[in-house]
Amino acid sequence: MAMVLLEINQYLAFTPEQRAGVFTSVGIRMQFYVSILELIKQNNFWVGVGSIDFANIFWMINEKMGTTPEQAANQFSGFQNPHNEYLFMLATKGLVGLVLYVGIFIQACRIGWQKKDEVQRIGLLMLIFLFMFSITTNSMMTDMEEGHFTMLMLLVFLAPASLDLIKIDSKHKGEN
Repeated sequence: MAMVLLEINQYLAFTPEQRAGVFTSVGIRMQFYVSILELIKQNNFWVGVGSIDFANIFWMINEKMGTTPEQAANQFSGFQNPHNEYLFMLATKGLVGLVLYVGIFIQACRIGWQKKDEVQRIGLLMLIFLFMFSITTNSMMTDMEEGHFTMLMLLVFLAPASLDLIKIDSKHKGEN
């Protein structure tokens, strides 16, 4: 952790041109974060730039920040997202989309908290917490099968014991 903090401090001391040349895992993520924050500053904060325009706008911002085509080919080859779901949602869907996205996890926590079995309740809340933490440095929902599997597991744990779609009134139980 200390080495990560050291690398972050070194990265922040660089000029934008020097930052584009850092090829470490932390350096690349930091370049993603700086680029995304600049993208958010320059575009609509409330509704974002949209998923379709995101890649083009991201590349334009990186070019303005001094990234050369060679650095882009080495550093961002195959880039699809900034390795942070929260920043990706904020950039593509804006504040409205981010609030709705986080709302899903808030609702999951609310339902998880209501579970009667303590093991289920704690396990479910830990699963949600760990997933929300992991999407700060990875794009679990965008391009990782593990994220899709985690969401499937979350849905299974959140499912009610029965759907009770048809409510039968006890007074009319015997009537046809």
